[in-house]
Amino acid sequence: MMPGTLIDNYEVGGGITTKTENEQSLYLVQTKFEKSFSNSKNDMIFQFNYRYQDLIDCSVLRLSLIKDDFSLNEIQPEKKLPLQVKLQLCGSFQTLSIDLNYEEKNLQWLRNVRAPRQNLKNLFEPHLIRISIYQNRTYKVQIDQEIIVNEEFLNGWNIVGPTYLVKQKEIEPRNYRVYEMKQEKQETAYEEIVLYGEDEKEFGKIRSRQIDVMKQQNDFDNIQVTARQSLQLREKNRDFSPSRHQNAHIIGNINGIQVIVEENHKSFLIDNVLLTDDLDYADQKKAFIEKMYKRVQY
Repeated sequence: MMPGTLIDNYEVGGGITTKTENEQSLYLVQTKFEKSFSNSKNDMIFQFNYRYQDLIDCSVLRLSLIKDDFSLNEIQPEKKLPLQVKLQLCGSFQTLSIDLNYEEKNLQWLRNVRAPRQNLKNLFEPHLIRISIYQNRTYKVQIDQEIIVNEEFLNGWNIVGPTYLVKQKEIEPRNYRVYEMKQEKQETAYEEIVLYGEDEKEFGKIRSRQIDVMKQQNDFDNIQVTARQSLQLREKNRDFSPSRHQNAHIIGNINGIQVIVEENHKSFLIDNVLLTDDLDYADQKKAFIEKMYKRVQY
């Protein structure tokens, strides 16, 4: 078996089921590899498939690459790791986010998928996620057959349908996401963008709120805008484009993967998690998994 395989269960529906007890708030599965991986000499592939097991709101699952010097004693929900994948399902929204840590400057990419209540069963279908990490310090995210973020994203903001790349700064309490943006009479703002479709003519919604860091007070302001207007807003604030950090390392030496469930209300199924520098092997496994998807009914 190729080094770097965390879970190698070709029976789709197997793997690790991360379901916690009511009293638990943190659940961890961790593995270490026989050899360390780095994108300094070879391109890397990080891929896995997942699906939700039940529909009880709300929970967050994290898959993180672990550096060589990582210790279990350092596990903290807000700890910044070199690459972190978050999966969440709340109500009719499924959210996937990719966090990258550039020299302590955290960049986050978000994708929100909204499904009508009657079609929630679609959220439980298995999905294969592949993150390609290249030597030139760029990366590509692919969900099933759809390429969501391409390797040129560091040249500026990359928006594909309901996909946004933003710069994130953490404050207390940690369930706040504070984004630094240059707007009139405003230095710090909270922004969440949800598009109800991939046509840029369709309407989206921006919920913005001012955050007083000292008093932790906020004021919501709902604004209806088109997808094109939201793109113009991003272009207006290009001073915070991550292109200024494109020479920073995405990751260092990696020796394992950890799986964390931050909340206790949902179970996820994680299967066929792989970290490898062998693209052919990753493609073979991906093709096999996709074939199994067609044979297995959930």
